[in-house]
Amino acid sequence: MRIFAAALILAAVTAAAARAEISKFNPPDLYNASQFSHVVTSRHIAKVVFISAQVGRRADGSLASSTRLKTQLRQLLDNLAAALKTAGATPADVVRVHVYVPQYAVGQGIVIAGEMRYFFNFEMPTSTFVPIAALPDHETMVAIDAVAEIPANSP
Repeated sequence: MRIFAAALILAAVTAAAARAEISKFNPPDLYNASQFSHVVTSRHIAKVVFISAQVGRRADGSLASSTRLKTQLRQLLDNLAAALKTAGATPADVVRVHVYVPQYAVGQGIVIAGEMRYFFNFEMPTSTFVPIAALPDHETMVAIDAVAEIPANSP
């Protein structure tokens, strides 16, 4: 009976956790990066969500814009939000992103960082910006994949 009662208490405590406790910060010994967090820690047992690289394509497959990085990026972030929502996660649950930019040009990083700051409500996950030669679709100007963490008992 004691084991059963302990199991019920443990189940109740576990179910009470609404979100994994995620802390995002820049240690004082490292430069203060506003585009990303140097360190993300997480507490609690959690389910890890992996989101494939998203691009600026609408649900019908059409590209948001063939010439405007910001337009593609906003569609990409809408797609990322939709993918996170499907998994029961939000942008606040993201702990890691990789940003892939083909044929990087000066100034693109500023546009990307600005939109990401807004999307993540200035609580940036760890991030790596990866200039690459090309993406499979040569009109795509940016792709971002993500890793999020949500409570293990999430649907």
